[in-house]
Amino acid sequence: MKRRRLVLFGVLAVVVIIIAVAVYVLVIRDDEEEEEALPTVGALTLGPEGAIRLEEGVYWVDDPDGQFTITVEATNAARVEFFARDAGGDVQSLGVDEDGADGWSITASLDSDYSGSVYAEVYPEEGEHVTSEELAVAR
Repeated sequence: MKRRRLVLFGVLAVVVIIIAVAVYVLVIRDDEEEEEALPTVGALTLGPEGAIRLEEGVYWVDDPDGQFTITVEATNAARVEFFARDAGGDVQSLGVDEDGADGWSITASLDSDYSGSVYAEVYPEEGEHVTSEELAVAR
């Protein structure tokens, strides 16, 4: 009888340990990984070809209406907001992309004689955003 109880307690202890490990792996560890999944930001690009030309480090918007597409590579993002900073330092929002299923991009336009830069801010579900590089832009 004592031996049966010891075996039963041993089996019960093993089952409890297996359950504890499974809970850690499936629940707690996944939560920790999600918290650690900060957004990342990659290349910022302007297009389409024909509307944008790169000359001496400045992207010139040649479209007659000043329209162009701005795209950023991003991971772990819930939304991306795109901005323009003029030569005087004033910042304006160019638009927001809240669905990265087809990539993170918007179509924007700049006023004639614009000179400044464009950049993106990548926002996760919660937490701090990450800012892309700035590209010099003129029209």
